[in-house]
Amino acid sequence: MTMSIFDYGTQDIELVPLLQEHAAMIHVYASKPAVKKYIGWPLMHSPTETAEYVRTLVARHDAGSHIYASVVEKHSGRVVGTGILFGFDKAANHGELGYVFDDTVWGKGYGTQLVRVMSEFAFAELKLRKLFARVVSVNVGSARVLERNGFTLEAELKDYYYMDDTFLSCRYYSRYAPNADR
Repeated sequence: MTMSIFDYGTQDIELVPLLQEHAAMIHVYASKPAVKKYIGWPLMHSPTETAEYVRTLVARHDAGSHIYASVVEKHSGRVVGTGILFGFDKAANHGELGYVFDDTVWGKGYGTQLVRVMSEFAFAELKLRKLFARVVSVNVGSARVLERNGFTLEAELKDYYYMDDTFLSCRYYSRYAPNADR
């Protein structure tokens, strides 16, 4: 029996479908400059702008090009993050993993838990051979999350991002499926 990403969870977080109704909770973290500086999403300036962006994300999910999950903190019932699987290459059998969390939950282990279950899902259910993640070089916490989950630094791409009038490097992390031929 094939499982959905929403069948995966941990002691602290639950993965649920990204819904338009989550836009207000997503706006809480998508509007914070401290959060935005580490992700590819634009800084959201209003709840209306966030709601429109969430519509775009839901449409991508519905089209099958991305798998989005809202991350719900179990003890509060609050949406505190978003997990993404995307960039699927069927010939090379790999995909990319991404995530964003409200800064109020940084350091609680939710990122580590999310990457663990998303990796398990990608390898067990999507049968991917390899997952990768791109991290802004200054995002040391995210690099640690990936390393705790068996991802290794494969490359550093100098001046890959241009954010806030500054060039930043990209750290490219990868992990192979447990049964992958290499």
